[in-house]
Amino acid sequence: MSDYGLLIGTAPQVALGEGEVAVAAAGYAARTSELLAELLLGIIREREPALEPILLSECKLATADEALVTRALQALGILRHHPLPEHAVDTAASLHYQIEAMKLAFADADRYIADPGWMDVEVADLLDEAYLARRAGEIDPQRARDPHYGQPRSGGTVLLVAADKEGNMVSFIESNYAGFGSGIVIPGTGIAMQNRAACFTLKPGHPNQVGPAKRPYHTIIPGFVSRGGEPLMSFGVMGGLMQPQGHVQVLIRIADYGQNPQAALDAPRWRVEGGLRVALEPGFEPAVYEQLKQRGHEITIAEARTVQHGGGQAIYRLENGYFGASDLRRDGQAVGY
Repeated sequence: MSDYGLLIGTAPQVALGEGEVAVAAAGYAARTSELLAELLLGIIREREPALEPILLSECKLATADEALVTRALQALGILRHHPLPEHAVDTAASLHYQIEAMKLAFADADRYIADPGWMDVEVADLLDEAYLARRAGEIDPQRARDPHYGQPRSGGTVLLVAADKEGNMVSFIESNYAGFGSGIVIPGTGIAMQNRAACFTLKPGHPNQVGPAKRPYHTIIPGFVSRGGEPLMSFGVMGGLMQPQGHVQVLIRIADYGQNPQAALDAPRWRVEGGLRVALEPGFEPAVYEQLKQRGHEITIAEARTVQHGGGQAIYRLENGYFGASDLRRDGQAVGY
């Protein structure tokens, strides 16, 4: 992945900040809920998105404002310190390193990730090269672990990707979260409010503790990849906490194993579930499941490939056009015009 750049994250908060929809949302909140009004006003206050690239060896990985993308970026950064391409694709050794890196990233995310204004570490510290190397050193090549968070230095979803003949590319994701969201519809707009506040914690003192003027830890991650400073692929994998895991697996298949986007999306996936538990889809060689068990992973095998392991879309830029790909796990289609 040495010549790939990656931008995966959340969009700047401009849609709620201005225009008729913002006025309608704020007005409705003020009329119906003092708490909702306070939350909305805190979010509407414009924050500059932090898009400064962070250099990981030769690969520039950029993080977005919410710091939520660090789960995928951390896992990819950790894997740079292991010879992943030396292990054949879909072998137990390759999958083991990926799973263990993802668990390390989730352990840090559960402890540190929140609204950037409330985090007690900087995103740059979580993606610091020395810290990633130290976390990578915690992976035992032969044994699964249930990791704790590290100590960096102080300091229901729809995805749409599009590209045009001018070379413009877009990665767009939208979600009301659980069910139909909060069940609150802004009068006169048809817009249902999401219920992502369910992702706050009630743990006192935690950076993600529920409170006014805060955005919760969440899972929305539209993705974009560049190579040599040029746009290469708009993509994303939907599915709650499967999103960063899906991003990592799809990118590894494309960048490290040379698969095309459709093959990378269709390939079987794994999903870490906490502790030593890992859910795998059918499709890997039978021996791989047993070899992962021997390394200490507590394996369950899904009956089929479904959205429980995410669903993705991608557009990959070619010299004279685009390669469109759509995941077999859910409704979707790659369409040219």
